Amino acid sequence: MAPELTTQTQDEPRIAASVKKARPSRPDDDKYKQDLANIDAEINKLRKEQDSLKETLGKTDPRKGPFADKRNKLVARLQEIRTEQSGLRKSRGKVFDKQASLTAAISKNAAELKAQQAKLTYKSIEEIDEAIAQKEKQI
Repeated sequence: MAPELTTQTQDEPRIAASVKKARPSRPDDDKYKQDLANIDAEINKLRKEQDSLKETLGKTDPRKGPFADKRNKLVARLQEIRTEQSGLRKSRGKVFDKQASLTAAISKNAAELKAQQAKLTYKSIEEIDEAIAQKEKQI
């Protein structure tokens, strides 16, 4: 069954009014300043550590330092190799072009040869010999 709904009368105290809210305490200004100073000190400590790490990483710059000469030599050698490779690619391209033109010429000649052979009435030496033999019989 459903509970009965009753209306509240003035004699009954309100539930919300009977619960007293606790008043928030006033913030302690000195404690706040001390916490802020502690946090600032921690931030400064971490910043110094970060700066020292950045400085350490900056020393390992490959363009500076003890290995710079070796690195520069390797970079120059890499550039030479790239230039050499591009030259080889170009020469290889010329060879491929020449090969393609020769292949085209061969196929053209083969097609011409087939066309000439198609025009011939005799395909082999035996056929020519047979034709000569027939002509001689006719005479």
